[in-house]
Amino acid sequence: VVGNSMFGIPVLTADSTEVPSGSAAVDENRLVCLDEELWAELNEEERLEVLGVVVQAESVYLGTPDVPPLHGAYLGDYVIGAYDWSKRDITIDMQLLGQSTAAECVDTVLHEMYHHYQQCLVDCYAAMETEYRNLQAFRQVPEYIEETEHYQTDGMDYYDQNLERDARDYADYRAGYYLALVAELTGEE
Repeated sequence: VVGNSMFGIPVLTADSTEVPSGSAAVDENRLVCLDEELWAELNEEERLEVLGVVVQAESVYLGTPDVPPLHGAYLGDYVIGAYDWSKRDITIDMQLLGQSTAAECVDTVLHEMYHHYQQCLVDCYAAMETEYRNLQAFRQVPEYIEETEHYQTDGMDYYDQNLERDARDYADYRAGYYLALVAELTGEE
């Protein structure tokens, strides 16, 4: 974890940008720290490192060509996580990181990681030949492009965007995987 400056600029950065070599294997020694009792004993830097393992594992699972940097910063204004499309990085709010459960933090990181995946889809779509753009895998991409160009930040307009709905659904689905894995690793199945 690298310390930076405060007030909206990342305060902590996880060492998670190296893509694991082609397998979806996760560092179970680190992920076991998502157990709520163990999580409660960790400081913010340690929590960010554990979440960095989640980001690495999701990068392999989703097949992204890179692992977005994961930062901790004070975001304010009820923002608990953010994906920056221009910098291609994820930021989690330091207050969430310090005060919330492992499950809440994992859900937030998974949501933001899915935004990175969406950006990868948009990048592929822009580079592919037109006849391939009708493939089922890319049908939602024109909506993602439209929404990124006219991104809504408030209320139901924000909540109803396909970008946000799909990221919420994905995070809910994948958070269950991690919580079940941790229960298995700790013998609490």
